[in-house]
Amino acid sequence: MIHLLLKTKKFIPNEFHNSFFEIDFNELYSQGYRLILSDLDNTLISYDEFYPT
Repeated sequence: MIHLLLKTKKFIPNEFHNSFFEIDFNELYSQGYRLILSDLDNTLISYDEFYPT
């Protein structure tokens, strides 16, 4: 299943928040979202980069 997702979707953020606590999880759930990918400690991309490599 995950291999199909990786082939068909790009993991590009469509929202940005300054704090994890700003996210309205109840609203996201009501919109049908069931998974949130987050890079809380910037291991995937550093603070000074705008686009992942």
